[in-house]
Amino acid sequence: PEYLRLSAESIAESVANSMRNFESALGKSFKQIVLIGGGAKNPILCRAIAERAGKKVNAFPIEAAVIGNAAYQLKAMDAIESVESFRAGLVEQFEPTVFE
Repeated sequence: PEYLRLSAESIAESVANSMRNFESALGKSFKQIVLIGGGAKNPILCRAIAERAGKKVNAFPIEAAVIGNAAYQLKAMDAIESVESFRAGLVEQFEPTVFE
């Protein structure tokens, strides 16, 4: 358990630092972090990120790589209007777990 906690805290610190750097570079502040994929299924990691970054974390229980690949394939087949509209529809389909 201690190794899992150490790993989660290390990743969370890296995410929080990256978020601060990103916000500084853009001159913007964001209210939340959205996680999609394997890490989003780990509540210890999600809580650690929320605490370290000081932001709400919305964790979606879907695999980002699979969904992204499917979106681009559907677009190539003209089965969807755009990848962006596909993503927006996905967000409406899934309920995130929220960590604050």
